[in-house]
Amino acid sequence: MGHAHEVSRLLTLQVAAGLSNEHTYATAFKALHRAGRLGMALAAFDEASGRDLGPIACSTLLHCATLERNLKLAWQLFDAMVAHQMKLNRYSYNFIAHLASLNGAFDDIVLVYNMMKDAASAATGGGAASCSPDSCTYSLLVRAAVASGRGELLPALWNEMVAARRAAERALGRLRPLAARVAAGGGGGEGGGEGWMSTEGPLWAGKGG
Repeated sequence: MGHAHEVSRLLTLQVAAGLSNEHTYATAFKALHRAGRLGMALAAFDEASGRDLGPIACSTLLHCATLERNLKLAWQLFDAMVAHQMKLNRYSYNFIAHLASLNGAFDDIVLVYNMMKDAASAATGGGAASCSPDSCTYSLLVRAAVASGRGELLPALWNEMVAARRAAERALGRLRPLAARVAAGGGGGEGGGEGWMSTEGPLWAGKGG
């Protein structure tokens, strides 16, 4: 308990001195959770007053909620992070999806998946790759579809996976000649391409879940 209060005090001092960053918060969240003081970690999150704590801090706190297997808490944190426009990475989304899979909440995983695609579409530069669905996301979708008796959706999921792979390969194919032109001093005028996700609409949109 004493160590937990020391962690909280150090975090407060670093924030007051303007010396905090996302690693500071991530370390504090993890230490407080390990000390059995998740409530203090949540209080520190609330005290941040909606500041963008960064993807590492956000995913660390969501990981703590995942370790507690508390889907309700994870969604509350996630909703607060989205509301305050905090930067999230794929780990944040996947932690929510993992918890949803443990609770058999297949529709929640689909919602998270589509949010990842939307975030990747809106991102610029390397940001798209950092929040795009990955093999873990697809694995959770497949397992949840089977476990919830939604096997009829597996073909649509397969098509999504294939489309994502092809989009990634096309993007990589464009980046290679662009990199060569830049290295040769020729610059490059082509944009970033389709990113690391399918360019189709939301998965199973309009199909009732």
